[in-house]
Amino acid sequence: MKTLKRNVLGWLGMVALSCSVYAQPAPPPGGYQPPPPDPGYQPGPGNPYPNDPNYPPQPDQGYPSDPGSQPDQGYPPDQGYNGYPNGAPNQGYDQPYDGAPVDTSFFYNRLAPYGEWVQHPSYGWVWEPRGVPAGWRPYTRGHWAYTDDGWAWVSSEPWGWAAYHYGRWAYDPNHGWLWVPGNEWAPAWVTWQEGNGYLGWAPLPPRARWRAGFGLDLGGLNLGVDLSPWAFSFVPEREIFSSRVENVIEPSARNVTLVRNTRNITDYGVENGRVVHRGVPVNRVAQVVGRPIRPIHVESVTRGVPSRATGEQGDRVTFFRPNLRADATPRNVQPPAPRYRSAPPEQLTRRHQSEQQALDQYHQTQRQQLDQYHQRELSNAQAQQANRQQLQQRHQAEAEAMQQQQQRERQQLEARHQRERQGAQQAQRTRPPDQRQRPPQGRDNRDNRNQDNRDNRPPDQRPPADHPPVRDR
Repeated sequence: MKTLKRNVLGWLGMVALSCSVYAQPAPPPGGYQPPPPDPGYQPGPGNPYPNDPNYPPQPDQGYPSDPGSQPDQGYPPDQGYNGYPNGAPNQGYDQPYDGAPVDTSFFYNRLAPYGEWVQHPSYGWVWEPRGVPAGWRPYTRGHWAYTDDGWAWVSSEPWGWAAYHYGRWAYDPNHGWLWVPGNEWAPAWVTWQEGNGYLGWAPLPPRARWRAGFGLDLGGLNLGVDLSPWAFSFVPEREIFSSRVENVIEPSARNVTLVRNTRNITDYGVENGRVVHRGVPVNRVAQVVGRPIRPIHVESVTRGVPSRATGEQGDRVTFFRPNLRADATPRNVQPPAPRYRSAPPEQLTRRHQSEQQALDQYHQTQRQQLDQYHQRELSNAQAQQANRQQLQQRHQAEAEAMQQQQQRERQQLEARHQRERQGAQQAQRTRPPDQRQRPPQGRDNRDNRNQDNRDNRPPDQRPPADHPPVRDR
């Protein structure tokens, strides 16, 4: 692991600030002014976002080749991670917790079946979720609930109790999103954008720190400007309570426009010693959805199985919260080392082809959705000629942004596949010789082997000549 840390310092250090954020001042007394007209998206040469540290212009080189390093293999749980069915290791994710005081190393074994722990030069141990498609973003699989602690994210992912309520997320161009553990619980750790009928959110990055007695310390940074548009998920206001919000999220290429045409409304506070997540004006949402919105009760569960203790039912929502110590930084504790399972090349190839086909289909669907939206805008009878010209410029910018994003996602998927191929090869080499996979033998070879065995038997043990070949048992 030290070798891995040494080798990734050079390239991963460039993205150490990949999700830097800027502090959001309090709203002015008279409220926010309407956003300025969209000037159009103008990408810089070789860099889609010249002012965005999330996408540095330098090409990503991935992990250097090092025979002593642990490759990131990335098997989904159903591929037999750690050699156990459905990804359940011997210190499984669903082992009951007795409520004893713990530090953030509590997350190591609990999340290990569902991702890789990687040593980061700036953040220490970070977790990369496994089994998520290229282009996946945090806070997209689940739904929002309005609670007595503010807006809470109720995840449909089994590890969501940890990664969406503790810690922060950072983006890496080669691996995608990485979770940085933390010890402060909140209903969700996101930044919000609002305006022109849309609501958008993005995960808060590591530099957004929670300070006791102060609140969310953003260090004078601007959340609405310097986060990458690709980090956000936007939905129409009326869809904010959708039970499966991933089905109503706008095509990500539109983010370059939506971020500019919305305002940041991030707002965290403390009530009765609890972190409260406000931001989205609930009265405004109630007007849009056409019904009153009453907060549901947040109930904490501090014992039992984490994934089974989280969920929404009726007028309450439960979240699993381990008893994290105030000084929750683990000392001299490392996550469990991955134990990779080698896969036959043809099995790995079939899975990679299936993932590539799924990504191609997703890209095609995104293009179709964006084209349909553009056609609706252009066919608006009330649009003046000048507006049509502005629309066409914006549409071209969004189409270019989509092309760049899809290229990044293809490169990310190919990088993942390359790591998996290297990991499978290394796992095969490190297995004992008697456990290594061998090329399958054809029927003729097996028959010849059995024929040889039969011929070598003593005469009194040989079957009659017209007896069918005897199979070895």
